[in-house]
Amino acid sequence: LKDERYYYIVDPAGPGIEVLASNSVAGSDKIYPSVFIIKNPKARIAAIALGHDGESHNIPNYQMLLRNAVRWVARK
Repeated sequence: LKDERYYYIVDPAGPGIEVLASNSVAGSDKIYPSVFIIKNPKARIAAIALGHDGESHNIPNYQMLLRNAVRWVARK
């Protein structure tokens, strides 16, 4: 997936996250979550920091990622 990078920095005081996929920047040892679940006790929250380029939405694997995230959030 060719896309611009968006960085999510975890809030240490927040509910925490479970990282499902991550990315890094060349020349840096920092790793940033790209696809993750926010551990909220009252809701299912899936976060996807990808897909800002319209062409991403034409990629079957990206479409599957979105469908699976919606199904998981909807408990289907």
